[in-house]
Amino acid sequence: MSDTSGISPWSHPKAQEWFELIFERSGALLNLQDEVHKHGSEFNISQLRMFASIFLLLGRDGLWPSNQQGDLIKVVEKLSETLRRLTVDSRPPLTVDEHKIFMVMASQAEHEIELLRRTVGLSKRISKLGQPPSWAGFWCR
Repeated sequence: MSDTSGISPWSHPKAQEWFELIFERSGALLNLQDEVHKHGSEFNISQLRMFASIFLLLGRDGLWPSNQQGDLIKVVEKLSETLRRLTVDSRPPLTVDEHKIFMVMASQAEHEIELLRRTVGLSKRISKLGQPPSWAGFWCR
């Protein structure tokens, strides 16, 4: 018996077809994309990180429908724009503790968005970027 514990679910030759069918029937990708495009500018840092994480998982080769790659790029651009707005635009005054928490979350969001940008080919950075520290034990690349 061979060890198959390292084989990802999307490495099967028919995986892309299966995922496309699941996503088409469920409407999940369309709903997620609509949420980002309609309400993304209203996201707080936690919501932004949640959507970035979802799209990091679903945006992998073999999972995201190949004929909808342009849609994923638009989502990544919207999330990047939202992150810029959250970290640059004026925010309500924060206490010192709130500011520290916000800065840690913003740093984690930047890391996650950069991973997502690299996934879709929007980043020109070549240095290795490991998994986000906040995902310890969950995300393996």
